Amino acid sequence: MHSKGVARRRETGGDAAVRTARFGPGAEEKARLASDAAQVFLYMVRIRGQHLKTPGNPAGRKAMKKRIVVIPVILAALAFALLSVGGSLYTTVPEGHAGVVIRLGQAMDTVLEPGFHWKSPLSSIVLMDTRWQKYETKTSAFSKDIQQVDVIVSMSYQMNSSSAVKMYSTVGVDYADKIMRPRLLDALKSTFAKYSAEELISNRERISTEVLELLTHQLAFYDLTVREIAIEDIDFTDAFTDAIEAKQVATQRKLQTETEQEQQTLVAEAEANRAKIQAQAQAERTRIEAQAKADAVRIAAEAEAYRLEMEGKNITEMSIRKAAVEKWDGELPVIAGGDGTPIVDMRGLLEGDH
Repeated sequence: MHSKGVARRRETGGDAAVRTARFGPGAEEKARLASDAAQVFLYMVRIRGQHLKTPGNPAGRKAMKKRIVVIPVILAALAFALLSVGGSLYTTVPEGHAGVVIRLGQAMDTVLEPGFHWKSPLSSIVLMDTRWQKYETKTSAFSKDIQQVDVIVSMSYQMNSSSAVKMYSTVGVDYADKIMRPRLLDALKSTFAKYSAEELISNRERISTEVLELLTHQLAFYDLTVREIAIEDIDFTDAFTDAIEAKQVATQRKLQTETEQEQQTLVAEAEANRAKIQAQAQAERTRIEAQAKADAVRIAAEAEAYRLEMEGKNITEMSIRKAAVEKWDGELPVIAGGDGTPIVDMRGLLEGDH
């Protein structure tokens, strides 16, 4: 009998583990209490059965058989009721979510943070996602030059957990479609209308920044934070795409022609500069040679003039001497003092020498 009781406890414990996985934390304790209550009830029934099995008591044996049939049904009903009521007394909120308590159809002010919570059997919990999420949509817009554009745009957003009750009460769980999508499309179309079709292609980052600024201001009222706007794809009509391609081809050809012309101009300018430099060098060479010749002539002329001057001086001195000699009377000079007394008598000196 003892071994059968142990087997029943093990089986009940296994069932409790299943119920724990199914109903969440706390279910194992409730299952254990239900198992203990069932064991006490069985023990009481067993004692009562032994009393009814006494000899000479046929009515007791019949009553015992009826009780044996009814007891398992009662136990199963009790266990089911206990687990059902127990499962409605608690809830778990997963990480990255906020729990909104709904009691009799009305949202309570309390916001359940992630974790385990007790609750009333009359309450239900609505989970609101508070993680960073990506919302993507496709729409059509027009550029400043009235070109239709098909756009795929995405945004990263997050709801503050403290505003979960307000969001659920005023908008609902699908607030992304009800609030964010119309405002995203409006901001996108109004921004696209500021740019031409070609500018839309080359200014994606700038356009994303402008849309982000508009949405940040508009969604702050709902306590929604927008982190990033990404323009995933821009698609124009086939006619406009063909025109753009043709224009790009023409632009490339024009650039190529201009480049070739610039190269030819550079070559011609280089040739002209080279010829100019050569001419300047030749002129400088000629000037230097002429200057050298002029300098040589000048130097020769100056030398000739100097020679003639020197010759003229020599002729003049000789003429003066000759004239002096021709005029000399043969008398030697006498150098006298202040009183007329001769100091040096050249004739006496000459005669004395003789």
